[in-house]
Amino acid sequence: CSYLLIGFWYDSPANTAAARKAFYTTRIGDVAMLCGLLLMATATTSLQIDGLLFAVTAGQLSPAVMTGSALLLLTGALAKSAQIPFQSWLPDAMAGPTPTSALIHAATMLTAGVYLLARLHGLFAAAAPVMAIMAAIGMLTLLVAACTALVQSDLKRILAWSTISQLGYMYLALGVGAWQAALFHLVTHACFKALLFLCAGVIIARVDHEQDIFRMGGLRRFMPGVTAAFVIGAGALAALPLVTAGFYSKEMILSAVWRGQPVLTPDFILSGHLLWGGALFGALLTALYIFRCVFLVFYGQEKTVPTGRTPWVMAVPLGCLAFLSVFVGCIEMPGDIAPVHLFTRFVDPAGMAFHPHEPVWLLLAGAITPVAGAGIAWIVWGRSRPVTRAIPETGGGTGDLLPVMPLRFVVRITRYDLPDRLDAAAGWMTRATSRMMMRARRAVVHLAAERTAMVGREGTVVLVRMQNGRVRWYAGWIVAGLGAALAWAMLS
Repeated sequence: CSYLLIGFWYDSPANTAAARKAFYTTRIGDVAMLCGLLLMATATTSLQIDGLLFAVTAGQLSPAVMTGSALLLLTGALAKSAQIPFQSWLPDAMAGPTPTSALIHAATMLTAGVYLLARLHGLFAAAAPVMAIMAAIGMLTLLVAACTALVQSDLKRILAWSTISQLGYMYLALGVGAWQAALFHLVTHACFKALLFLCAGVIIARVDHEQDIFRMGGLRRFMPGVTAAFVIGAGALAALPLVTAGFYSKEMILSAVWRGQPVLTPDFILSGHLLWGGALFGALLTALYIFRCVFLVFYGQEKTVPTGRTPWVMAVPLGCLAFLSVFVGCIEMPGDIAPVHLFTRFVDPAGMAFHPHEPVWLLLAGAITPVAGAGIAWIVWGRSRPVTRAIPETGGGTGDLLPVMPLRFVVRITRYDLPDRLDAAAGWMTRATSRMMMRARRAVVHLAAERTAMVGREGTVVLVRMQNGRVRWYAGWIVAGLGAALAWAMLS
């Protein structure tokens, strides 16, 4: 279904190539997941989740089986959620319709991997090295994707890389055992990222399908309602404190990461404090790139005048999602703000709810960082005379921020990754095989035509010689035929 949705506008070669790329990449994860399922089915004779978790807690599975099956399932989830090294297919998937991006690629399909790992948290808790790998991949993905989003100019691709980065936060939380925090961020992310994608769709539709943020500007004068909705979604994504849902879910992840100690080997333990520092830096980058979009698209000089009006069938969903992006975080709040833990009690009714106690300064650090990122974005892009200068002719700001220059080598990982190479190699092999088959088919058809013509000519010569008008020749053929028929009858 994702293949068909990404390639919905099939008349564009870029869209069909993006659909094939998504198909090839996710097939790698499918094979890994199938192998993990077969391994567990062989060891437990069942794939019922309750039975599997009981077998894990009862010690019926060997450490090798638990680690192997968990690693294979993790590979399948990474491919589904576009995490490193499978991250390159998702930005290209933005070739599909924007409502598809909002629903499938922001709220449901991509997060299926997160839900799978959270649902099987008992299995992964028994495979400590896999948990450490999960946390490391989540940390690396959220930083790489945030750096990449910071140097993009296409509005939908920025949101796509943002989705990859936020999924990295969820995998980081899963890696430190905070599956409740990962699910809570999954819920809040679904609200504000769907809001941002639908706002992007409205903007693109009204500016004549322009997606380059450096060719926009001053849109708040023409679409104030869309501007308010996008700013609310951007604030929730950046986790602005107290007033957005993203703050509460991201704060829950940060507090869990601070106390986490993923164990890769008995002699090598990942530092939770180091992971927390990386996650906090990712929050700064998140606020930086999303408010870069806000200031370039809605403020500054008018570059594209939108046409038409936003119909109510688009406005009503934006209003509902904006409301959720602000207030859905109130169902789970830090204890220092309010003792509200409705979400964890809902997902963990057995009484093992996740309520870590954190120092107040950790809460303040998580609150100040996104505000600082938004302030830096305003200084760089929001003022009447911004620090940077857009260069639309060259693609719009792939190098417009000096602090990003040292991180460019990280961004290059997203351009020359293994799945992309595999996709290109598969395409080359398919084309080469098609050319060989076409040449072979032409050779066979040509040879068959030549032989058929030759047989026809030779047969005509024989028939001409047989039909020569001589009665004695005809009588001889009759006698020869009668003799052959009698011989066949006697032999049979």
